[in-house]
Amino acid sequence: MTAMDPNVRPVLIPERDPYVARLKRMMQQVDIFKLSDEDLLWLYPDRSLEQALADCRADCGAALFVLTMGPDGAHGFAGAVEMRVPSAPVAQMVDTVGAGDTFMASILAWVIETGRTGRAALEDISSDDLRTVLQRAALAAAINCGRQGCNPPTRAELGLQD
Repeated sequence: MTAMDPNVRPVLIPERDPYVARLKRMMQQVDIFKLSDEDLLWLYPDRSLEQALADCRADCGAALFVLTMGPDGAHGFAGAVEMRVPSAPVAQMVDTVGAGDTFMASILAWVIETGRTGRAALEDISSDDLRTVLQRAALAAAINCGRQGCNPPTRAELGLQD
């Protein structure tokens, strides 16, 4: 299983076109792909969010595709299932550093915990399961945003049993 979050940093990319071409080749090979709306619009400029999302999904071979939209929640796709979830409330915003990494880590933890480590299992996620993983990831990211730096929550803080 392969997972990817491009976490684009334009200031560190001297030549945009070769970077985008290389990224699109990698996107075709992954099983799980997550990116932010900011990264999406940088990779697919001069388009609406909806058109950029459609174009990105067409270029991506992932069985589980997730777009994070900060305070506007997340949008996930797995097989024929599509799900939008709102962001989780942040008690007091401290720092957004690591929110996306925490979101992705939560997805990967869920994949491992549920044994969905194969492509077929990812493509067969139900709408309830997709909602669950997205809501859990959103909660983890929100908790992280209430702390300084990247400081993800524990399983207990997410209400999960060990």
